[in-house]
Amino acid sequence: MTSVALAFAAGVCLLQAQAALPAPLWGLALPVCIGLAVWRPALRVPAALVVGFMWAAFAAHVRIADR
Repeated sequence: MTSVALAFAAGVCLLQAQAALPAPLWGLALPVCIGLAVWRPALRVPAALVVGFMWAAFAAHVRIADR
């Protein structure tokens, strides 16, 4: 559980290091990653990294759209 939380946080930090936000269409990767994490427990850590990255990207897009 700790490694999953750290991977999620690492995904958020990885987004912070990017020069630009990914396209919102990449948000479609969220259900796929969550499904993979449920289906294959060995993929939970990499899936948490991607989910953290995409969650932060979605939150940033929402925040920018509020302006």
